[in-house]
Amino acid sequence: MVTSGIPEMIFGGTTEVKVMTVGNVAGRGFGSGLNLKGKLTIDPDYSGEIILIKGKIDINLMKGKKGIITEGQLKRDEAEKLKAQNITTLSGTVLFRELANNDIISVDIETGVIYL
Repeated sequence: MVTSGIPEMIFGGTTEVKVMTVGNVAGRGFGSGLNLKGKLTIDPDYSGEIILIKGKIDINLMKGKKGIITEGQLKRDEAEKLKAQNITTLSGTVLFRELANNDIISVDIETGVIYL
């Protein structure tokens, strides 16, 4: 639990309380869609349920996938096509640790956090 307040150093001046999850956090981005849990694969391998894209996205290979994680921002047309296919997206992702093919990950879309 993290607390803060303004003005600082005044007793009883807490104006903000955050409950943070401490766990095996692998990264964070900006999400859209549903929470995810599944097997990760890293492009160019599109065989898993959740795909980590470091380069250009091949939308045609995303059919039947649960989600996509990108380090860059999605283009508007890409985001619309993925949303139409009910594919969860996490974009603008910063990874705190290296992820590997076949890692089982969970993604909390509300906070944008990736857990191992």
